[in-house]
Amino acid sequence: ELNLLPRKNGLDFGGHFPTLSESQEKLLHPFDHVVLFLDGDVAGKTAAQSIAVRLLPHAFVRIISLPDGGQPDQLSSKEIATILAC
Repeated sequence: ELNLLPRKNGLDFGGHFPTLSESQEKLLHPFDHVVLFLDGDVAGKTAAQSIAVRLLPHAFVRIISLPDGGQPDQLSSKEIATILAC
C-alpha cells in the first residue's frame, strides 16, 4: 500500500511496496523533476529503475541510492536534506 503525502516541493508516495500505480504515475506528470528515494535493498533499487523508466517521458528523474539496507524513513531530516543537496 502506498500513501500520497503532500510535501512542500512535491508529493511523497510513502509505503512498504516499491511500486507505482498508473494513477500515482499520472499525478506526477505535472512535475518537471522527480526524485526517487527508495530503500537501499535490491527490491528498492530495482523498483527505482523500473519507475524511472516509466517517468522519463514526462520528467527529469533523479534516483538517490542508499547503502544496502538503508531506508529513507530511518534518516533524520538533516540527513535527508544533505542527501538532496548533493
